[in-house]
Amino acid sequence: MFELFKKKKDIFIGLCKCPTHKKLYGVRIEEEGNKWTATWAFKITEQVAKREKYEANVFPPDIKYHKEYPGCPYCNKHEDLATITKPEEKPMPKKNYRISVTKRGCDDIGSILTSLKIPFKAFSEIGYDCDLLFLNCLTSDSIDSNKLREFVNKGGCLYASDLTERYVKVAFPGYLDFVGNTGKVCNVDAEIVDKELREIVGDKMKIVFNLPAWAVLRSCKGETLLKAAPLGLYGGLPLMVKFNYGKGMVFFTCFHNYVQASDKEKAFLQLLVLRQLGMNGNTSIENAGKSIGVDIDAIKKKFKRNF
Repeated sequence: MFELFKKKKDIFIGLCKCPTHKKLYGVRIEEEGNKWTATWAFKITEQVAKREKYEANVFPPDIKYHKEYPGCPYCNKHEDLATITKPEEKPMPKKNYRISVTKRGCDDIGSILTSLKIPFKAFSEIGYDCDLLFLNCLTSDSIDSNKLREFVNKGGCLYASDLTERYVKVAFPGYLDFVGNTGKVCNVDAEIVDKELREIVGDKMKIVFNLPAWAVLRSCKGETLLKAAPLGLYGGLPLMVKFNYGKGMVFFTCFHNYVQASDKEKAFLQLLVLRQLGMNGNTSIENAGKSIGVDIDAIKKKFKRNF
């Protein structure tokens, strides 16, 4: 991985080959804030690269380029380092996921699945006998927290939103720390933390909370995928998180899908569904999308102004 060729704190050396001359060169990458920036490129021999242990050649997908970055030392081109050094990803095998979705309440994740042409069954029909389970906010279905825990522990993938926190915090005590149902009707400027989502969506987006008393999350014993901007409302608090439990995983969002959601918000929720499919199949969002015939480029275009 990228971290393997760390030379000293916050400075890395990556390797790639000139696409034109097929010669090896090194790239110095430095951390500036929370961004990785290519600052210099230089010729290097295979012997030196091996001696200095620079063999790993995966660059971060969100890499930036310093104004003085010279480009390839052989052809002077500014190559897309993350692309030309990305390992070839095997196509995700097609899989007929068994997906269970609870009755809609404030949330209607079923409509997002339908927009992606992903088939699913009603929770009232198959319950926890599935690969992925989506809990809609304020669903009228009866949820058993013990069965929820068992489902994830055995390898299930759970998506839960907003007021389903009452079930999630009982099923997985200590994993999510909630402030309470104190959220206000508002628009929140959010930062995309997850690298793969950020590569598609951009650094920021606006999240709409159309109803009051939503579940405000203080912290998570896992990964934050989306958080409120530090200087805005609910500054720095997580808005979407993920954590592993047993053989499975749990996604939780403080927001939900609603009738008036914009095309951009719906597209973001589509990406979140593909993120879950990808993680469940140990592959990328793009590969997960390809496996079910989703045009990721069409989704990307909805966020072109975010960059």
